[in-house]
Amino acid sequence: MPSIRNYVDFYFNAIHTESSLIELIKILKYHPPPLHHIYVVDGDKVPIGVIDLFNLTSPFRDFTGFLRNPRSVNVKDLMRELHADEKLKMSTRLKKAAKIIYEGELPGAPVVKRGPKQVFIGDINRFGLLRAYQYIAPEDETVAELMRDPINVFSRHDSVSEILAWLRLQPPYQRFAIVVEEEHSYNSSPLGVISLDNLISCTASLGSRDKLFLIAEDVMAKTAIVNPNESSKRVASLMHLYKTHIVPVVDQDNSLVGIVTSDDILVRIFKSA
Repeated sequence: MPSIRNYVDFYFNAIHTESSLIELIKILKYHPPPLHHIYVVDGDKVPIGVIDLFNLTSPFRDFTGFLRNPRSVNVKDLMRELHADEKLKMSTRLKKAAKIIYEGELPGAPVVKRGPKQVFIGDINRFGLLRAYQYIAPEDETVAELMRDPINVFSRHDSVSEILAWLRLQPPYQRFAIVVEEEHSYNSSPLGVISLDNLISCTASLGSRDKLFLIAEDVMAKTAIVNPNESSKRVASLMHLYKTHIVPVVDQDNSLVGIVTSDDILVRIFKSA
């Protein structure tokens, strides 16, 4: 199994531990998607935590309230502290990196150069690992070997408040809803995907009354699809290309039969021989 060296991102975002939330909001404003996470560094610019923008709002009941009073929350309140073994070296194997990121429910892990002082040099994230899988996946491996049953299916007419309540209860990187034509039907064609972050970003500026009238098709995003017989390399390629953590799987009739997530591919990497 090769190292992470060829898949490290050297263009990463970092914010000082003493920074105000106003500064974090400025980073979000001037770095549009796909900005997924920001590292928190100490006075020596050593990474001590990570702010996962994909799950940023999960501790909060009301994202709009959080934005109305940003001075009430500081960067430390939002970060997930990094443990020593979650700071990787360039020589770290892909298998180990995938295991650490999956088990820690992390968006990525910082890459540091060790010595008298740690030097923060890069970021190995889920999308870097998805890119790596395009090269290391077995040639004969198909989507069918990766996919799982779709338990997160909603009708295009379901209310956003219902979907949001369901998403908040799911583990990180499983906070997705597949939107289909017919009500909660697994035999219907997927129309789009809703993730917790894009749902909240779509509704953050709306009042409570306006949110009551939103339905799934108002906030869903279009999605790539694959069939069970396609190569696992292709689904990894699509996730990396579109910076998504989920791809629906359909049969020859375009009916939903499963999903593949970034978690599924990370597990495949660290459990491979």
